[in-house]
Amino acid sequence: ARVLLSLDDFGAVGDGIANDTQAFVDAWEAACATGGNTYLNVPAGKSYQIWPVTLAGPCRGEIKLMISGNIIAPESPEEWEDGDQGRWLHFTGVGDLSLSGGGIVDGRGHQWWAGACEDENCTSYRQHEVAPMALHFEDCQDVSVKGLTLQNSQRQHLVFTRCYNVEANYLRVTSPEYSPGTAGVLVVSSTNVHIKDDLFSVGTLHWF
Repeated sequence: ARVLLSLDDFGAVGDGIANDTQAFVDAWEAACATGGNTYLNVPAGKSYQIWPVTLAGPCRGEIKLMISGNIIAPESPEEWEDGDQGRWLHFTGVGDLSLSGGGIVDGRGHQWWAGACEDENCTSYRQHEVAPMALHFEDCQDVSVKGLTLQNSQRQHLVFTRCYNVEANYLRVTSPEYSPGTAGVLVVSSTNVHIKDDLFSVGTLHWF
């Protein structure tokens, strides 16, 4: 069976202003509980503002997250509570997951970068040490991320930690040259990872 769900079905507004986090969580939980192939759509022409969130598995079937519109982060670091530091869109324990759709995942990290150190001793600011990893997959397997634009991450754009069977292809990953620590992709303790045909144009590593 194929099931099609949309964020809008769960009360998301998509105006770039409203907090659509709960709608995203509810949509994920519904998709995760559905067997077979489930398509979860982030509709085109809209911007969904999502606060830090963890989307957990295991799920009953395969999930295809179709990001056709925009997923954007809150702009201010003050919107992150202590327990949320270091993460924004966090997937954990999920198998058979694909992300595609041609849309944009925008970390809007400018205020995080403004708090970056200007010297080796980091005497002024330390905000960037806990800046979020934008799209983080942890303990996942059979993951595919294709055809998306990842931009302006607060720190690393795309991270795989202890994952198995990963594809990250046909991605456009960008942030300004002055954005510190905004690595394109970080692979940690993961195996069978294929990263190809991507465009990376990101900031400096600074002293990370």
